[in-house]
Amino acid sequence: YVRKIDGSEIKLVQTKINNQPISSDLIIVSSLSNNTLKRLQYICVWTAEPIKKYSYFNIRIKLNESNIVEIEDNYISSLIDQLSNNLNSAIDFYLEDDAGMFKGIVFGIQNDINPEDKKTFRDLGISHVLVASGANIILVISAITILITRLNLKHSRAIQFVVVLIYLFIVGIEGSIARAFFFFLLNFFSVTVGRGVGYLHKILMALIISLFFIPELIVGLSFILSFAATLSLRFSSSIQEYFKIENKIINFFIQSSVVVIIVGLISCYFFKTYNLTGIFSNLIILPIIEVLVVVGFWIGILFTISYLFDIAVLTFIFQYLAEIIKLMLGLIDSINFYLSD
Repeated sequence: YVRKIDGSEIKLVQTKINNQPISSDLIIVSSLSNNTLKRLQYICVWTAEPIKKYSYFNIRIKLNESNIVEIEDNYISSLIDQLSNNLNSAIDFYLEDDAGMFKGIVFGIQNDINPEDKKTFRDLGISHVLVASGANIILVISAITILITRLNLKHSRAIQFVVVLIYLFIVGIEGSIARAFFFFLLNFFSVTVGRGVGYLHKILMALIISLFFIPELIVGLSFILSFAATLSLRFSSSIQEYFKIENKIINFFIQSSVVVIIVGLISCYFFKTYNLTGIFSNLIILPIIEVLVVVGFWIGILFTISYLFDIAVLTFIFQYLAEIIKLMLGLIDSINFYLSD
């Protein structure tokens, strides 16, 4: 099934080669993605082209026009494609030149991010904020919980589950997102049945569920880094408990530092480089990113509703919301500018 479309590259999930399941990511390089290919569509390829394993995590096939390809559509892939298109169009309409960065940070949509912005974020060691991650799921859950609590809505857990599931489909089933979603499910059902599960037990159970349903994600770098970040959070909590630290600012500093250092060391092992400025950059940028994701999630939905129904009053009001988002993105851009000098 199609998991992600990025330019001329198509990432597949639950893949087989010669009817044998594979554990690595399979990437097809082809002009197929320029057509009407949608995420979660079933795709079957008959090819004599050589299969190249270009890293531990990825297998690549390059197709040409002579290859035979079968694409099978389904209701879910059409629905998600329509949702993504409406969301993209609405955000482009309201945020214009700032739409690319907003979509990357809040919804993990990479196609419209300026290459210069990508390079700046990468050089500062904060390129992960341009990709939807497990942290986004947590922040989206926070955004949903805040709204449900304020409005005192019934069936709050069901609403929370449906919205998170839709968000998962929109951003794509990436390694860290899948891990966070399974973790969310475990927490969701444990709270629903009134039976608590320990943090480490949830991590282990999420790993087992991931291994059972989407085994190829387990060996993906995104998944590994996501689990490392989750374990780092538990380790940082142990430090806070041991020293009995109650100051929120100090706790945030400890938490962010531990996560950045441990995840950075794992990245260093695979990429043979370590960005020391990333620790400082993350401490400054991440609080702004967290606010932007929580606020931007609901604003993105409001933009889409307004865009679809084309109500003049809503369009006028949401233009002011768009200015708030632009100010936040401008602040991030300014911080990046001064840190990169």
